[in-house]
Amino acid sequence: MNQGKGRCLAVLLAMLMMISLVASSAHAVTSTKPADFKDVAKTKWYYDYVMSLADTGIVKGYGDTGEFRPMAPVTREQAAKMVSLAAQLDIYGQKADFSDVDAQGESSPYIAALVNKGAVQGFSDGSFRPQDKVKRADAAKMIQIAFGLELSTKEVKIIDLPSTDANLAKAIEILASNGVVKGYGKSHAFKPDQEINRAEFAKMLCMATAAASVQNAEAIGTYFTIGQAQAQVDRLSKTQDADSKAFLQERLDIFAGLVNAAEPSDREKVQEDIEWLREYMSQYHGRQRYFTIPEIKLPEHGARHGCNILWDEVRTGAGPGARAAYKTEDGQYLVIELGQRPTSPGYYAKTSTIVAHVQNDGWFASVMFSIFTKTSYELPYYEWEVIWHY
Repeated sequence: MNQGKGRCLAVLLAMLMMISLVASSAHAVTSTKPADFKDVAKTKWYYDYVMSLADTGIVKGYGDTGEFRPMAPVTREQAAKMVSLAAQLDIYGQKADFSDVDAQGESSPYIAALVNKGAVQGFSDGSFRPQDKVKRADAAKMIQIAFGLELSTKEVKIIDLPSTDANLAKAIEILASNGVVKGYGKSHAFKPDQEINRAEFAKMLCMATAAASVQNAEAIGTYFTIGQAQAQVDRLSKTQDADSKAFLQERLDIFAGLVNAAEPSDREKVQEDIEWLREYMSQYHGRQRYFTIPEIKLPEHGARHGCNILWDEVRTGAGPGARAAYKTEDGQYLVIELGQRPTSPGYYAKTSTIVAHVQNDGWFASVMFSIFTKTSYELPYYEWEVIWHY
């Protein structure tokens, strides 16, 4: 497959994914798209970044003011929540253990998630200091570790990397090598000791999300992860940071071009094993709304024709406490926890999507098994979607 075909395939998959998401949102009785913040003008450089985070529920305004306050500094408490949500860290049931953080408070699980990830830590006196302002270097370290970003190939031109803290310098370098940060204007100065504001933080989160998706596609190498990455790159601002966006797109195009499409054969075998897989997973249909299934055996081969089955995970949690499905370390079991109810009556929440890639010789298909639940105490229901890759 050449790079042009790889690009077309990635775009096609991204479109299919978006169509699926749009279709699933039809279950909601009201639109979830937020209104523009009254202090975030469409002409501002940060508009696309802020609204992208707002669209996905990562940021909200201040109370009923309708304001985002883009120039306000980011506190450690705010950063913990924004990063945990953007990086899709596991916050379920976690509690922060600091003298100045309410273990039952709203911020507690987000702070705990970052601490467990190694992205932040407390102070020697046992405090977290949630209202302290975040410096740009600390924001870089927090984001780099939370997203698991690794050093990439974009030229790093930043001239003021911290000389007294190698970990901070490394984090900034890694972000710059992925196109997430590049410094102020043409000066190439990052200003690591300067407090970061909410607009700057929003941009870093959006860029890091796209970079992490591309890195994930390169590591896993499935058509589905390529499509996921393409969707994230396409969400980036169309007017800002064109060089960084082009860098990520080039990485994705090159990798997509390396994914070879096999010659068609034995489609019927794949189709029958998909039907078998649907029957297999249907045994979990109709469980109670609040439930934990600690040991769902994930088959590695189809029972009818022995097609290879590769499992992915997709976190699309909605509502407070909702948790998507995930695999244990050995990759053999799946845990599903629907968590607390969303607050809007009648709203159908897509809490998790499990993806199985079924392959036999040259035929390859992705089966998307989506779990929905309603705010009332009804049983969850399931939907299937099959995407064929040629």
